[in-house]
Amino acid sequence: MSVPTIPPIPEIDEIHDSIIENKCVLVLGPNFYADAQGTHQARLLSFFKQNKVAYQEHYEEEELFLFKQAFERTKACRQIKHFYNEIPINEQLRKIVQIPFHVYLTITPDKLLHKTFEKSGHPPPQIAYYKKDTEPQKIKTPTKSNLLVYNAFGILDNKESMILTHDDLYHYFKTIFKQGRSMP
Repeated sequence: MSVPTIPPIPEIDEIHDSIIENKCVLVLGPNFYADAQGTHQARLLSFFKQNKVAYQEHYEEEELFLFKQAFERTKACRQIKHFYNEIPINEQLRKIVQIPFHVYLTITPDKLLHKTFEKSGHPPPQIAYYKKDTEPQKIKTPTKSNLLVYNAFGILDNKESMILTHDDLYHYFKTIFKQGRSMP
């Protein structure tokens, strides 16, 4: 009886070499975070309903919202923080931090990757994120021994940094593309 073999992936050596040479960035988007209960984004929408977070519209393709009132965005930020603080570290994240990327770019505002590094015994990574109407944060050049986790669309601890609406996204792009500025 023969054992089926997995065909070789020709790009795997290129990916490996790029990681080792600090030329590869890992990007984690909202659909990466999924478990038996579904994606975190889908669960967040249910959480919003349970906690009576009002939004006028949810744009599923962009994962952005339209709020009628500014206080509704503020409540949403607070509820998002509660939601993500209740999510435990999963096996996917434990495996991800074992891969020696020098930059991890997240498109979600959670701190799950940060917590995973803390609990795994690895040196804590630098943490950076976009902040509305401020200069980009100063960071040291990321390396394997000086990792960077960049929360591109904000972080839970700073509601002004979170990109939840099209207006937020517009201000984000306006800031990072301003002459003489960019993402760190």
